[in-house]
Amino acid sequence: MDSCKKNQRAVCLVDEESELAETIWTICQQYGWALHQFEESSHVPSPSEACDPGCIVLDIEAMSGEFSELVDDFNRRSILVPVIITAREATLEQAIQTLRSGAMTFLEKPCSQEDVEDALLDAMQTEKEQRDIRQIVRETKEQLATLTAGEQEVLELLMKGYANRRIATKLVIGLRTVEARRARIFEKLEAPSLARLIRKVLTLELSPLELKKV
Repeated sequence: MDSCKKNQRAVCLVDEESELAETIWTICQQYGWALHQFEESSHVPSPSEACDPGCIVLDIEAMSGEFSELVDDFNRRSILVPVIITAREATLEQAIQTLRSGAMTFLEKPCSQEDVEDALLDAMQTEKEQRDIRQIVRETKEQLATLTAGEQEVLELLMKGYANRRIATKLVIGLRTVEARRARIFEKLEAPSLARLIRKVLTLELSPLELKKV
């Protein structure tokens, strides 16, 4: 198993076959990823300094149960990355079931290097986008927790499109009080503009549940 360098992402391969491993290894060298190979899905480690999974390539025969159960196990261990399923003699029903349960891609063996590379690139890009969203969600949750009750009231009305004067009337407070609370909201959420503030809060509110697991 390769060891990850600092900030290096890895492909975790759960498959005993050497042919696919060699193909993925060639691709990993090209893109600067590490490759970790395991015999069983339960051996895939949780993210740490020693392993930073970007995606998982999993042979369907390496699963001990249903794919949905595997996803639940990964979620419990904070392994929140795209999963590519491979199989040599899988039925269409198996393919559809794994995709419905959350697999990103289904590859039928033998896989061409082009197909594997396309699947890995898509998975790594998806993981990066999801990681960025999780970072925004994490930061926004922490920042929102620092708001006072009065600031939360003002933020709620800002998110509804209320102008400062209307907020003052709605909350029966002075305009300067609204302006002061609004300024503190922008400062605490590190938002340089109203558009950025709204975008941050909406990213948290509209993110799928799995992306809020931080």
